[in-house]
Amino acid sequence: FMNILAVDPGIVNYGWAVVDFHTAELVDYGIQNVRQGGSDVETVDDIIELLRGIVDRHQPRFFLIENQGQSMLLRGIEMASIATMKMLGVKTKVVHAITIKTHFKSRGLGCRGNRQNKLDAEQLVGALGYGAQVSHVADCILMCVYMLECVNRQN
Repeated sequence: FMNILAVDPGIVNYGWAVVDFHTAELVDYGIQNVRQGGSDVETVDDIIELLRGIVDRHQPRFFLIENQGQSMLLRGIEMASIATMKMLGVKTKVVHAITIKTHFKSRGLGCRGNRQNKLDAEQLVGALGYGAQVSHVADCILMCVYMLECVNRQN
């Protein structure tokens, strides 16, 4: 397999998508609430369990995660995700939202407020042929497409 796993962690919705590196096909995706238990320890356990399951099923070679800025809670979720993937031996890269917005600016993605950005991401992913996806999954797909386009540009 040559899959890419991307994650858009949120306080409630932890979105993820797996995209095939060679075909750019969407392999699998989902949204999960990793804070159901409430405690920090339970949240980390939920993240480890979710990511370990995805890795077992899809064996991604690359892991991309959207940087979560200044929120301490979101940074904690981001760091738990990064640590899990490093433990599992998957190459990991943090992607900043502005990098994705800049890369896809000519295709309609921009910095127009959180609500509009979500709609723009959903629309762009549909236009790219990935069907209707909620914003957390759409952001993950865009991170994967960004990586694929950067690699293809270098070759």
